[in-house]
Amino acid sequence: MAATSDQGADATSMGAPAARRPFPIGLAARYAVLIGTVLLTIFPLVWLVITSLRIPADIFAVPVHIIPASVTWRQYVNVFTQYNLAGYLWNTVVVSLATVVFVTVLAVPCAYAMARFRLPGHRVVVTLLLIMRMIPVVALAPGLGASAVITFLLTWSDLLIALTLASSENAQTVPVGLTNFVSQSTGARCRRPGF
Repeated sequence: MAATSDQGADATSMGAPAARRPFPIGLAARYAVLIGTVLLTIFPLVWLVITSLRIPADIFAVPVHIIPASVTWRQYVNVFTQYNLAGYLWNTVVVSLATVVFVTVLAVPCAYAMARFRLPGHRVVVTLLLIMRMIPVVALAPGLGASAVITFLLTWSDLLIALTLASSENAQTVPVGLTNFVSQSTGARCRRPGF
């Protein structure tokens, strides 16, 4: 009897076609919605890159062509040479990394104390921390590493503090530099009062 079941198993593994399950329509619809969402999300970014590589005359040409007639890197060279973008990037990386280190060094002992000891007002503080942390990014990636990444991203994109604390143009970060770049046509510059 064991020989018969072994022979049957060998027959199915030796090339007998396995029964195929039907592909559910609901799953196909989910994949279609997912692919459509990804395309709608990526298309503006692709268009941004393609437009940045066009020559200025092609940007406003009618009719619009998806693939540019000629490609140039001149805009990128101009941004790095004329507007000190490399300096802004360096300043932003330094400020963001320093902030991550500072926040992490302060947060670890505070978190230990909150977890280890039951101090007066403990429930209120924990409840407020949970309310402040109830955003999807944190919910998906908890932990010290996620906290460091979120702190880095928030510091990277901060304009108000960088504008207030930057004492000279050489100390400005990317958000301040980009704001200056965009507002250059109106003549307004992001500067501290008194500069």
